[in-house]
Amino acid sequence: MNDLNEELLDTWINLITHINSNRLTSKMPLNESIILRILYHAGNNKVTATFLCQKLGIQKSQMNRILQNMEDKDLIIRERSADDKRQIFIYLNSKQLTLYRTQHAEILKYIDNIIQQLGTENTKQTIELLNKIITITKGEQI
Repeated sequence: MNDLNEELLDTWINLITHINSNRLTSKMPLNESIILRILYHAGNNKVTATFLCQKLGIQKSQMNRILQNMEDKDLIIRERSADDKRQIFIYLNSKQLTLYRTQHAEILKYIDNIIQQLGTENTKQTIELLNKIITITKGEQI
């Protein structure tokens, strides 16, 4: 068991390092790509920085820097709530949908290559195992 925990830890670190160092897209940093994906799928639903912090697991100060950078690039629009002036909603700038869709297609090519090399069954098993790991790391029972 001792060797297995070291091997899993090494594999985990290698995966995280690879994901962080090898950009899935050449157009923007990983966190920006993830935020755009969340906003795209949210549509017109209201998304807050607090929600994005929870989804990405980062601190609000870091999120504010990322969002400011994205706003400067005209990727997002921040809008203060009419009901609660303390609350700010974040939307994908509709002018940037083409950029998002192009980037998303680029990512899917990368993912399709992985699926092709793993095969459908191994891919499904990998998804299932990764979802179990996510559940466990959240402190939930599987």
